[in-house]
Amino acid sequence: MHQENINNYFNDNLGLVRAIVKKMDFGLVDKDDLFQAGCFGLFKALKKYDERYGKLSSYAVPFIVGEIKTEIRNSKLIRLPDTIRKIIKNIDLKKSVSENALLLDESKENVLIAIQNMDIKNLNNIKEENINFPLEDLEYIERKIIVMKFIYNYEQHEIASRLSLSQSTVSRILKKSLNSLRAG
Repeated sequence: MHQENINNYFNDNLGLVRAIVKKMDFGLVDKDDLFQAGCFGLFKALKKYDERYGKLSSYAVPFIVGEIKTEIRNSKLIRLPDTIRKIIKNIDLKKSVSENALLLDESKENVLIAIQNMDIKNLNNIKEENINFPLEDLEYIERKIIVMKFIYNYEQHEIASRLSLSQSTVSRILKKSLNSLRAG
């Protein structure tokens, strides 16, 4: 295929890449990175494409999906050490960090690292020393935003992007949630 044809086909199929990225965006990797990986997959497909293979879009999908999956797999920063995974498995979030450290015979630092690396869905009730955060009293989206903000240290715009909300909505939910927690 000539370079001019490749450029035309590439530009004509960027919508396909966007559609696949939209379906595969689970908030784990920046959407722009997924799009770039998808574009690379489309380019690889174009380099190998022959019209005898049928429709380009049908031929390109496995290349695009494969590159996006590779990007998601490679974006995992670090495999957690076994000690941290053991803590995650055995931690009691109704207890304080100190109590968990004593109970699990681990350092407070390791317990905090474990909490920071837990899935958001597992964080229902966190007690930090003697301060109890009754997150179970909040709606699911409120809990998720609180955990993303204060456990994972996401900025409001990052939370908004990952949850497909506007930043003003995240701000409003965060304010409401914090007021609700303060009121007890």
